[in-house]
Parts: sequence; structure tokens; C-alpha cells
Amino acid sequence: MMMKKGIYILSMLATLFIVTSCEDVIELDLKTQEPRIVIDAVLDGSDGTLTVRCSKTVDFYSNNVSDPISGAQIVLSDNTDKSFIIEEVEPGLYVLDGYDVTSTVTYTLKVIIDDEEYIASAIAPFPSIIQEVVILPVDIQGPPDEILFYSVNAGWFDVAGRENFYRVLMYKNDTLEGSSYSLYNDKENDGELMFYSTLTNGLEPGDEIAVELLSIDEEMYNYFEQVADMQSSGFSAAAPYNPKGNFNNDILGYFGICYSNKKEVVVQ
Repeated sequence: MMMKKGIYILSMLATLFIVTSCEDVIELDLKTQEPRIVIDAVLDGSDGTLTVRCSKTVDFYSNNVSDPISGAQIVLSDNTDKSFIIEEVEPGLYVLDGYDVTSTVTYTLKVIIDDEEYIASAIAPFPSIIQEVVILPVDIQGPPDEILFYSVNAGWFDVAGRENFYRVLMYKNDTLEGSSYSLYNDKENDGELMFYSTLTNGLEPGDEIAVELLSIDEEMYNYFEQVADMQSSGFSAAAPYNPKGNFNNDILGYFGICYSNKKEVVVQ
């Protein structure tokens, strides 16, 4: 069965409960935790851009979202022992442009911060391409007649003979719709035509809808699947946890590889 999970991007890994009554607002006394290193790294095979963000977590009540880490030493290598040094372009942001990514090749990212090494590896996936995007009106009973609903649908062919993983995003007039995306794998659909469909409203003639398909590696898929589980569990989870990435030394974040393509359609 094809797996699909809607994910809402999490901007924080800590949670604050606010309890309100007629007169009082009560904030729980959250203890300050030791800062933790966060490395978010994505290698886009479509244009050969590697983006690495290094930071430290901050206290929940801090005015800053994170504390950028400058001066890290970052090296990208493949299984032929070729390696490239990643330059820092602004505090905490490191970028390599024009790198030639090859499907099935294992790439390794090594980050050195304060003489500690953090290493992660990922296998480059095969790219898939959206064949068509179709927008159809949907008749839903209940809402007022003036609220019109549409289904946005896209299809692509899975690359046969290997496990493939996908992330799909939808944009309305160049803005990510709902700050959400969906995950798919091909465990029961190897080599077949795969579909994305979502329900939306508020569309008007002339609106530009774009669906972006990202063919992602398994490590990236597993990471965001954990984020999906956290979101769906909400406050009912037995105990809060941070999604586990593929870096060693128990740091936060992940190193992932993807190919992306986008197809646009104008609402008629």
C-alpha cells in the first residue's frame, strides 16, 4: 500500500503549553537545556547545489530561533574518494554550487565543529518527473455554495527495480500552500504510475498552481516520517522526542539528497 502522510513543517523541537481561564494565563516552568548542535544539509541533484546550515539550539524563551555556528570545516566526498570543501557564505550557512550528482552513488558529509567530527552518508536517488497536473472542481456538501473546492492532482512514473521515496509540495502563486507536504514510497507500486491528490479552496481564475516532486533518498524519507509521526501524535505522545537523523554523535538534523522538478498550471 502506497504510504502518504501530510506533514506540517515544525519550526521548534520544544513545546510550550499555555492554559487559559477567564482571568489567568499560566506558563509552565520549562527548564533551560544545554544547547545542541543542529546540522541540516541537502544536496540537490537537479542543479548540483549543496546547502548546509549549522547552528545550536537556544533556550525556548530566547529571542533567537537558533544560534548560527561559524567556522565549521565541511567536506563532501563520494565513494571514489573525490572530495570538495564547502565554503561559508554567511554565518552558519555553507554552500557548494555546480556539483555533479550521480544516482546510486553514496555521498558522505563530514562536519568538524570545535574539533569534533560529525559524519553522515546518503545514497543519491533516481529522479522522477511529473507528467501532468490537473485541477478539478469538487462538490462537497455542507459548506456555503460560494466556497468552491478543487482537487489538485499530479502523476509521475516510478523508476522500476529499486526502492524510491518522494516528497510532494504544492504552491499557489509561488507560495507554499498550507506549509505542508506529503510523503510517498513505492513498496507496493514499483515501476507504476503514482498519484498525488489534495483538496483545496479559495482558488480563482488566473491563480498559478505548481506541484513540486522531490525524489528523495531513504534517509531523508525516514527523517520526515518521524516528523510526521510526531505531528500526528501531538500532545498524546507518551514522551516527546526529537527526530533521529543520520549524523553520528547524536546531534540533531540530517544529510539528504534529492532531485526536484516542478510543473505549473493556471486555474481557468
